[in-house]
Amino acid sequence: MSAIVDDSKSRKYKILIVDDEQIILNIASDVLKTEGYEITTSNDPLKALELLNSQKFDFLLTDIKMPNMDGMTLAREAQKIDPDLGTVFMTGYASLDTAKEAIKTGAYDYIMKPFELTELRNAIKKATDKKTRLEESSGGQDLKRLSDLMEVLYNVGDRDSLLKLSLGLALLNCSLEVGMIAAWDARSSKLDLAATQNVKEGAFKMLSRMMRAGEIESCFQVESPLRTTGMTSNEFFANLIKVIPEAESYAGFFREDASVTTLAVNSRNHFHVVLLLQESSEEPLHDRDLKLLSIVLSLISLAAENIALFEESQKALSELEKLHDDIVNLEKVATKGIMSAEIGHELNNFLNIVRSNFEILSYKAKIENMQEVEKYIESINGSLDQMTRFTSGLVDSANLKTEIQSINLNELIEDIVSFLSPQKRFREIKLNKYLDTSTPAMMADPSQLSQLFYNILNNAAQALKKHDDSKIDIHTNFDPEKEEVVIEVRDNGPGIPQDLVDKAFTTRFTTKSEGHGFGLIVCAKVVANHNGKIKVRRGNEGGTIFTIKLPLEAPSEENRQDDSEIARIRV
Repeated sequence: MSAIVDDSKSRKYKILIVDDEQIILNIASDVLKTEGYEITTSNDPLKALELLNSQKFDFLLTDIKMPNMDGMTLAREAQKIDPDLGTVFMTGYASLDTAKEAIKTGAYDYIMKPFELTELRNAIKKATDKKTRLEESSGGQDLKRLSDLMEVLYNVGDRDSLLKLSLGLALLNCSLEVGMIAAWDARSSKLDLAATQNVKEGAFKMLSRMMRAGEIESCFQVESPLRTTGMTSNEFFANLIKVIPEAESYAGFFREDASVTTLAVNSRNHFHVVLLLQESSEEPLHDRDLKLLSIVLSLISLAAENIALFEESQKALSELEKLHDDIVNLEKVATKGIMSAEIGHELNNFLNIVRSNFEILSYKAKIENMQEVEKYIESINGSLDQMTRFTSGLVDSANLKTEIQSINLNELIEDIVSFLSPQKRFREIKLNKYLDTSTPAMMADPSQLSQLFYNILNNAAQALKKHDDSKIDIHTNFDPEKEEVVIEVRDNGPGIPQDLVDKAFTTRFTTKSEGHGFGLIVCAKVVANHNGKIKVRRGNEGGTIFTIKLPLEAPSEENRQDDSEIARIRV
């Protein structure tokens, strides 16, 4: 693991010494070089300004009384070039007035001539220590700004809000009021502008246009950072109003005599951002501010790209949900076809029984065996009762309209069992019912619950290996404390694979070669529509156990969905 380096101790500070006395320059230079500082000297304040314009220095050590320009004026001009420059004065004419004047210029210290070498070393040491503390403090503020920005980027959900919030944060953190931000996304061909002339009032002017790359992309190829006076001489703005003339109204936000700083970021994914800020005449932006703002623009660009990807994924998800809707609807049509065939088969069975009984009845009537006739009449009535229960179950199952009403859950399960029992796949399976008679009426949609139990019982029947002991047990229990009904469906088949238990109701899967894998997802949706819960687990001795909990009260309006919504499944 690499060691952490203390930059304040390892850093080599650069000092510019200015004095018209060559001997002072030589002494100060030799002393400070031995202390590890990088020294440049000048005996002319005007030449010193040229050096400050061409090189980066940490400190200016200057005499106060000099020809051409005094040290106080030199310090003020130097501050305009580099606001982060620290100043230490040397003077042989110290007074209260010069001390006050030195403080006004932001001097770190001043020493008297002739000075002891120790005094010079201590003064520069104090100055470097102070500068280190200030830089550390400034760095903390910069981190806070970035933290605030990251919080904004994390919570914003659309590009317009992103631009307004980012521009506002940039202005407020730099103590500015006027600015503009422009973003161009080559993938969507969309240009967005946001500007404000008083960020504290939160008033922003927005503009959006669909633009071809050839029209707008060159506008964003600007030098960064760049300082101009007003907007008329700003390269980005001049090119922008050529392609979007109505953007010229933004120029009125900026003063013509004010300094405007332009920063630009161009991402590899063809997303471009330009930020224009009107600087304060009293305190222009420092290099540190410009570097921080460049980071801000990069983060804005990244956030905007993430928003675009999110919007694309939402669109893809919507299309996927529609596809699932179509698939499940097709599955319903196919299921109805299968059920129609089974219904026709079962009705024929019932009718054949009735027809046979009528034939025997006619025969017995001819031989006047009334006791036998009564027996066959009872058999016919029993068959007709079965047909009534069978068709009643069909009516309940065919009702596709969502309708919350008071139902008797036990009777609904009885009807479902009567509907399924005669069908071929259930003939070798015992359907055992253990229904709690204390279960009160509940508010629910009988159509959806019929679909729920049909799916679960049908899945169980398909999973069972037919043998003499094949069975499905259906239990209902009423919990008065929670005011809910607990339904448990058990089978003695091979059981659901353990690795499929967790994803049974959320992921499309099937263990049957001809299965579509949506059955249990639809079950979960039905239960959710009734504010209930459903779980599946493998029994201790094999088999599969479904546990369903349904409250007695009706589902709320926002959770109430018709049958078409049950098909809106996310895989």
